[in-house]
Amino acid sequence: MFKIVSNVLAEENGSKVDSGGYGWNLIKFLDHHPFFRGGEQRAIASVVRILPKNPIILEIGTFKGWSAILMAKLRPDAKIITLDPHIGIPGHPEINSSEQEVIKNLMDEKVLNQVQHVVTKSEDYIINSVFDMVFIDGGHTFKDVRKDFYKVKDFIKEGGWFVFHDYNEMTGVKKFISTLKIEKYRLDKTIFMFKKCHLNC
Repeated sequence: MFKIVSNVLAEENGSKVDSGGYGWNLIKFLDHHPFFRGGEQRAIASVVRILPKNPIILEIGTFKGWSAILMAKLRPDAKIITLDPHIGIPGHPEINSSEQEVIKNLMDEKVLNQVQHVVTKSEDYIINSVFDMVFIDGGHTFKDVRKDFYKVKDFIKEGGWFVFHDYNEMTGVKKFISTLKIEKYRLDKTIFMFKKCHLNC
């Protein structure tokens, strides 16, 4: 069912932008950031850097805002919408977050003008855009991942990207992705990525 794509992602996208302004200095700076594990930020960047000009990115699962900050700093021309109800998970205070904490991080990193943080459950969000990329990092049960994917599936531009977090960490993510018919994909660290045109619905 799956075919690994190991070539450089930029080679696949004829409409790529000049990456000169989206260098790796930020990635190097974040290499030891506690939010990112084992180079995840480089995997995310491999897609974000090759999106067309003025991309619109939807993120499901803001947490404390660091992945949105990463994408905004990589692409100053991007608009990022990030969703999180901030209700946490009972018994896991280490993964709780708040709207105030997110806004503070966005302000401190000077990307508040690029990132729209919406405090809502993904199922309650009314979509009024089409996206160049969707980063799915909300609930990690099979049911939650399935719900989020089908919520956004028809709102991805042709040539757009689906990006999933925690593929090797959460069985629900891996189990759901195994139900999809994907011609080509890329798996890097815990990040599972594929283009819309490689999805056989």
